[in-house]
Amino acid sequence: MHTTIELITPIFTKGVRSLDDITPLESEHLTIRQSLISSGPSSIESEFDEALAVPGTLARAIEAERDGADALVIDCMGDPGMRACREVVGIPVLGAGQSALHIANMLGHRFSFMALPQM
Repeated sequence: MHTTIELITPIFTKGVRSLDDITPLESEHLTIRQSLISSGPSSIESEFDEALAVPGTLARAIEAERDGADALVIDCMGDPGMRACREVVGIPVLGAGQSALHIANMLGHRFSFMALPQM
């Protein structure tokens, strides 16, 4: 069985993510595709930016499912549109933020995270 995962980066700025970042995870049974949204924010720095990313993320999720993706990953710690994507597609949708927090919760008794200022 072969699985295809679509990694949706919810911004339109090229060069933020490279397939070189994820190629080591692929195998003969797993293909990972990466895509950007066609409209929305150039980066996500606020709740407003997250909201702007949702329509493009939803559109890309629907396209990815039509193009044969078996699962989707929203490539942003804020998980913009993750729950809405789960409503409109019939394949699993994971968010980087939610997944990271669940793993941290399983591995430790307590955890926290800090947002560092942009330089």
